[in-house]
Amino acid sequence: AVPHIQTDVPVNPGHSGGPLLDASASVVGINSQIHTLSGGYQGLSFAVPIDLALRVKDEIVAHGRMRHGYLGVAVQSLDITLARAFGLGHPRGALVAGVEAGSAAEKGGLRAGDIITGFKGETLAHAGELTSHLGVALAGERVRLTVWRARKALEVVVQLDEALPLEDAQAPDTAPMPQGQQELGWTLRPLTALEHTRLGVPGGLQVEAVSALTAQAGLLAGDALLAINQTPVHSLEEVRRLLRGRPLNAALLVDRDGERLYLPLALE
Repeated sequence: AVPHIQTDVPVNPGHSGGPLLDASASVVGINSQIHTLSGGYQGLSFAVPIDLALRVKDEIVAHGRMRHGYLGVAVQSLDITLARAFGLGHPRGALVAGVEAGSAAEKGGLRAGDIITGFKGETLAHAGELTSHLGVALAGERVRLTVWRARKALEVVVQLDEALPLEDAQAPDTAPMPQGQQELGWTLRPLTALEHTRLGVPGGLQVEAVSALTAQAGLLAGDALLAINQTPVHSLEEVRRLLRGRPLNAALLVDRDGERLYLPLALE
């Protein structure tokens, strides 16, 4: 999520990537999308601010890709009831519902129950504004957060991690894989601290994507894999170890929307 310039400048669908000019013909943005009911240029157009576009360009030139900052929290907005419960006069900021283990947030001292009310000196009205700020923050950047904790304000400085694509984030834990396990084709990731709390289990892996084989077994993206053949799993390495011998049949214990069920996976 990044900030956009909203205008009613006529922009036809397909013109994304073109410049948005001001009255002096200076480029102030890069057209990115249009909201139209007619299918034509009538409607609202949105452009990425040019300073953000240049920042992305500099990152790509220097590093080959945009290295987005990653904080490692699950957040939600507050209503008036939650705000009063935490001692705030009115709803504002981003309530931290969970902190990912080993993340920049945990290293910086953020806790579940904190309310992030400011980002680099800018006040946050709701959780979405934190997401927008993080969308343009750089990996390794040190950011100053204003936090409401125990009915008083304090400041926390956090050095952001790098938000990696899923396949890159899993690379240290997935390579090399024995021949045959690659053929399963599913995508798994460790559960976050918030997901562990919700499920009430110390281990487990989130199923991000399924293959034809695992889909045939009934596995769905969004399931939480808890055990294989009654052995709890905590990491991708444990999954590899349990399936290393390619057993003909495996019983997968999964949690699906709060319900536990076993799924039979035939590997012959």
